[in-house]
Amino acid sequence: MPQIFKPDEILDMQFTFTKDDARSVLECTGYKDFALMDRFNLEAVLPRFMNGKVTVLPESVDRDLGIKVGYGFNYCIAEPIIEKNVTENVLEIPIMKELLARGCEINFIGKSAAKFQQFDDKMKDFSAEWKKLPKPYKPIADWIEDCVENYEEKYEMEFPEVDLVILNAFPSFFYQNMMFYLINLHYAKKGVPVFLWDIELRTLRIKDYDTMPKVFKYSGADKVFSKEDFDLIASNAYWLVQIPGEAMGKMRQLNPTIQMLSFFPPYWIREDLGMYNMMKHPKFRTAYVGNDSERRKTIKKFFTPLSKKNKLHLFGGGMSQRSEGYEGFDALKGTIKMHGAIAQEEVWRTYNNSRTCLSVARQRYYEAGHIVHRWLEVVLAGCILLVPRDLHGVENYLNKSFIVDDCEHFEDKINLFNDRANMDKLLHGHWMQKKFIYKTFSAERGVDTILRTAGV
Repeated sequence: MPQIFKPDEILDMQFTFTKDDARSVLECTGYKDFALMDRFNLEAVLPRFMNGKVTVLPESVDRDLGIKVGYGFNYCIAEPIIEKNVTENVLEIPIMKELLARGCEINFIGKSAAKFQQFDDKMKDFSAEWKKLPKPYKPIADWIEDCVENYEEKYEMEFPEVDLVILNAFPSFFYQNMMFYLINLHYAKKGVPVFLWDIELRTLRIKDYDTMPKVFKYSGADKVFSKEDFDLIASNAYWLVQIPGEAMGKMRQLNPTIQMLSFFPPYWIREDLGMYNMMKHPKFRTAYVGNDSERRKTIKKFFTPLSKKNKLHLFGGGMSQRSEGYEGFDALKGTIKMHGAIAQEEVWRTYNNSRTCLSVARQRYYEAGHIVHRWLEVVLAGCILLVPRDLHGVENYLNKSFIVDDCEHFEDKINLFNDRANMDKLLHGHWMQKKFIYKTFSAERGVDTILRTAGV
């Protein structure tokens, strides 16, 4: 058994463990959940006890894979940006570092060199290639067509030779849209699989009556590219959607020509972002961190009618305080206690100080069964997660004890977990939720899904 050193004993030591050895070390420290944690988080947690740099090796069959990955996310840096109300880059980092740990080569094909950091020798920056294209001009559709048609011969732009590509899929500003089309068409013509992570679920059909003139929703080039171009992109791509397999049937039926894979934002146990021991006496009976963007229907249904005893403590990102587009929120407040925006480093601590949290979401998420990274924050911060039954398919994978039908039912759950359930029952219920989170929201599982599907 490796010895654990105190901070003042040995400095800057290097430790290398297998996953089994890493778990044995954590077991000796009394650290909870060591048996459930994936490789990335074992490596993130162990330095707290080892006082040095720690490497946790992947399984032997997953080492030194030598796979070349085209990495098209906005950022390719080692640490998240947490100074803002919305954390940037935090969801992608575990995926990137898991690929690097397995000996994959990261080829950054994002737009900005300022968003690239070479902290590993298996990282290459191709962002400068985008500077070879002409600056945007109007009509924008003509500029997009010019870039996509002439990027190689006229502008001498070169993309790296890779085995697979991963990038964000959601429609954005016109420059990002051009990049989406160019990258997808380039690699589709080469038969290199592209994995599109639609974090906000904006590109697929959600309802029977959705108008879909092409096989997926995207803006900026409808009149530029042919149906065959869109079909080629779709046939070569795999959409990474945040829907458990048990609830995927509806989306597959609505999007029969789209290849979809269950894929979830990976958790990350960080000292500056959170803790996860359940408190015996939290300050809030129920709390929520977020804003009212596309969520007012759920807020009105569940939060507005709550009693004063069980009033919601809302730590908003500021959206509800804007005048343009968010008029009339005061009519929805009811007993809600508004605390204003908080820093990202306070999000996990806020949930840790609450007994329950009801996950509210955009209506299209309910329609499709799409679940958000808020779940992992709530549960791993030591809070009981509750979910509206409105979320499609939720009863297929979440215990009924955590599903609520309406405000009256929600109020009863708040009372149950705050007043009637003893600590042993709370810990048991929370353990059930943690097992689901650790299994589902894992960088290892996400990378396994991508590599297995790509067949590399």
